[in-house]
Amino acid sequence: MFTRKLLTKAFAAGALVALMSPAAIAQTSGNMTVSLTVPKSCSMSVAQNVSFGSQTVTTSTLLSAGGTTGGQRGLVTVTCRAQADTATLTLTSVSESSSSGGTMSNGSSSVGYNLFLPAATGWADANLANCNYGGTLTAWPSDGLDLTVTNSAAKSIAVCAQATIDGNTQAGSYSDTVAVNLSY
Repeated sequence: MFTRKLLTKAFAAGALVALMSPAAIAQTSGNMTVSLTVPKSCSMSVAQNVSFGSQTVTTSTLLSAGGTTGGQRGLVTVTCRAQADTATLTLTSVSESSSSGGTMSNGSSSVGYNLFLPAATGWADANLANCNYGGTLTAWPSDGLDLTVTNSAAKSIAVCAQATIDGNTQAGSYSDTVAVNLSY
């Protein structure tokens, strides 16, 4: 009986091991996707307002903001993530609803002005921050300046402006507001 008991226990243990063997475990498999989304992003700020300075001319004079007649050109700073699409910078004078200029006011007196594109219009161009008052000026287009963003470096974009005054221009401070918008 000693052998029979031992044999019965050995058989029971073997059956338990057989139930736990790898052949008795079910398996399934699948795939997982790894992904990343990098959204377009840009920021914009007005770094410098357009100013024609203080002028005391007595004859008809064409003033160039930041040119030989003084003052400063406007500067808009744009920073975008590198992206294949363009970023478009638009300007709109509040007084005229125009991108190419407007009217500065001082009470009931006014002085008209025109806005022009910078000397260069490419994202990588060094003259993007400069005005070409000595050359041919191009009016700021109503559909804006399209810039194909090629890297994430901050860019300063010039806003060039001209106005004409003379000895009959009423003394005082003149101003207008230009809405600046960046779409991307």
